[in-house]
Amino acid sequence: MGLSLTDLKIRHALQFGLKVLRSNPEKYCREIFQDANNPALEAVYGKMPEQVANWIKTTEIPIILGFDLTEARLPAITVHLSASSPSMPLMGDEGLAGYEELGYQDKEVLVPSFVPEGLNTSNPDCYILTPPSQMPFEQQQLFLPGLLLRDANNREYSLGANASGEITVSALSDNAPLAEISTTSLEVVSPVLQARYGSGAMVYDEVVTVAVHANASRSEGVWLSLIVQWIFLKFRPLLAGTLNLDLSMPSASDLPKDESFLGENVWVRYFTINSKAVLSWGAYRQKDVLGYLVDPSFGRVESDS
Repeated sequence: MGLSLTDLKIRHALQFGLKVLRSNPEKYCREIFQDANNPALEAVYGKMPEQVANWIKTTEIPIILGFDLTEARLPAITVHLSASSPSMPLMGDEGLAGYEELGYQDKEVLVPSFVPEGLNTSNPDCYILTPPSQMPFEQQQLFLPGLLLRDANNREYSLGANASGEITVSALSDNAPLAEISTTSLEVVSPVLQARYGSGAMVYDEVVTVAVHANASRSEGVWLSLIVQWIFLKFRPLLAGTLNLDLSMPSASDLPKDESFLGENVWVRYFTINSKAVLSWGAYRQKDVLGYLVDPSFGRVESDS
């Protein structure tokens, strides 16, 4: 099963964004506080870009899953999966089938290993095969033109029929000459080259709460809030393209004092992020059409007895 792990992905994006910011604080703080370059707003921002750049260089900011801050230093960012509910079920394999190339050992075996009763080699380009007389009738009916005959050395040959209705065997490639066929063990296998795998998926609506916790001053809470919002907006391509998170625009709360920290000055701001997440799982390898011909349970109706 491919789990969504939305909270882990958002935590990873925040960690990545902080690393980028710390790689060149002056450059990215000017980007975060672009309005500070406007002389008319100098009185509003003052030296804030420089202050934040210096603060980022000297401050550790842990990013924690959940709201438990008992062991954490402040300031900190917490990430919490608040809600997750199914939005759209996509069950079964409709539109969700996957394909893989088959090795020789993975192909559907329609007629299990047998030794032929006879092999007429008078025509070097087309042998005539006689199945063993004790072979069940339903298996004898599976020597159909277009299927493959696999020998004891895992070489494959083409099955056909002549005008008399006899089973013919011919070479498929120069790598498996007809003259070298090993008849000690033969199998009839499907010519399908790719396996089809059914899968399931479900789309979830998920809500993640990201909380910014500041303790030195309320201003640090504002700075950290702006940094978090900058990360979510700047790195949306990372969230959508790499982490498979289609996020809404994050909404934010006020920045009040957190009264749960008695005797301490702690301010907290909550960001609420809505996300679409897809949980998927692989189901089983589906039989190709010919595989159903030899499945005794196919089409069987169970009785209530």
